[in-house]
Order: sequence, then structure tokens, then C-alpha cells
Amino acid sequence: MTSHGTAGKRLPLHYQILIAMLVGTGIGVLINRGEIRIDQPVTVEIQVTGDEVRLQEILHAESGGSPDSSETILFEKKFASRDGFARSYPRLNESLGDRTANSLPVKDGTARIQYGAGDVRVTWQRTHVLGDSEQDQIPAITDFKAATPEKLPDYWKALAGKHPADWRSHVTVIAKFLGDLFLRLLKMVTVPLIMTSLVTGVAGLGQHGRFGRMFSRTLLYYLVTSGLAITVGIVMVNLLQPGSGAVLPGGGETLAEPEGTLTEVLSQQLLRMIPV
Repeated sequence: MTSHGTAGKRLPLHYQILIAMLVGTGIGVLINRGEIRIDQPVTVEIQVTGDEVRLQEILHAESGGSPDSSETILFEKKFASRDGFARSYPRLNESLGDRTANSLPVKDGTARIQYGAGDVRVTWQRTHVLGDSEQDQIPAITDFKAATPEKLPDYWKALAGKHPADWRSHVTVIAKFLGDLFLRLLKMVTVPLIMTSLVTGVAGLGQHGRFGRMFSRTLLYYLVTSGLAITVGIVMVNLLQPGSGAVLPGGGETLAEPEGTLTEVLSQQLLRMIPV
């Protein structure tokens, strides 16, 4: 009986979770499509016409970056005023100065193509070179999204045609769907599970005094553990600084958001702990 019980013993849950995470990571590495290098010369061109500012990133078929018929626009954006351009691209605006036009080299250009269930996304990542120092290397990233590859801008449509969806894309779509479905199912059962647990626990107490003691202890336990989790999270984030140096989508634009106080951050965190 003992040997049978040992042989039939299941692997602990935390080991099962660890194995699943490792397997998922391995599969993700194997099916990763990787990045596509853009080796042709690219320049960022800034042109001021009256109050309007136009920014273009142009790919040149050959070296140099001089205007010719083989130029291809990779990215373009217009601003109604110089102030709007300065708010979005402060470093590029500084490099422009009092001039009405400026041309800067772009290096380390890469593209990543992701096919979804009903769309395709191209992530264009590069570095604007304002000077020789590291501070003058301005990373930028832009997302192009469309329902089909044919609706992408011309260059990216051609690039997607050279790298069409394959079995790896289908596996990614299925895995994302199953993951989203699993998370939604968890959220669906969370509130009913909490409610039924509370009703069952209160009904089993029988006396109001015991209910009061249990409620106060539960609330204290919840507040203490939540406070510890928040404190550890804040300390670790400040020590490790995850995401430092990462580039967010927006083409290198400055995204201005109001900074909240510590009280606002903690209060918002407390609200997020309670299921909707």
C-alpha cells in the first residue's frame, strides 16, 4: 500500500507551475519570428513650411541619403505648429534650431512583424543620431497596425509580403486566445467564489461576537499582507528599475503624463485589489 501510494503521488502544484512556465518559455523562444534588419541607409528629414512642421524617415536604396527616385518613406508625421513638434520631439527640435530644414542619420533599424487573429502589426525600431555621444543617440519605436498586410503603408506592405504568416504565427494566435480565455474564466469565478466563501463562513459561526472577531482579524491580515506586498514591490522596483532604457511605441515622442503622489499611487493600488 505504501509503495502504491508513493508511486501514485502527484507532483506538488508549485513544481507543476514551474515546469509549465519553463515549457512555455521554451516554446516561445522556438516560435519567435525574430527581428528583420533594415540595412539600407535611412535618414530623418525635418522640414518647416510656415507654421507646419513635417517629419519624414526616408529609406535610400543606395548609400549617401541624397534625394533620388529610389527613396521610400518609412514614417511620416505632420504638426500644425512648431510648438506641437517641440512637445512631441524635444531633442529633434533642439537639433533643428533656427533652421527650416534638417537631415539626420538613422541607425540600428529593425522591424518585427506580428500576425494576429484579425490584424497585422509592424514594429519599426531605430535610433536617431543627433551626435557622437551616447546622450545624442535617441531610440525610437513606431507601430503600424492594419486589418490586412495590404492595408499597411507601401514599404511595410512589401516587407510583410516577403515575411508572410506561417505556422508560428498560427501557434501564437491560438496560444494568445487560450491565455486570454483562461484569464477571463478566472475573473468570472473570482467574485462568486469570494461571495460563497463569505456566506458559508459567516453561516458557520453562529454567534455575532465570533463574526466580529473573525472579520477584524481577516481585515487586519489583508491590510498587513497587502502593505507588505506593496512595500516589497516599491523597494524592488527602485532597486532593480525594470524597464529602464526601454523604448515605448510613439516614434520617439515624449509622452507627458502627470506624476501622482505616493498617496494617490497607494490608493489606486488598494482599489485595484478589490475585484470589480
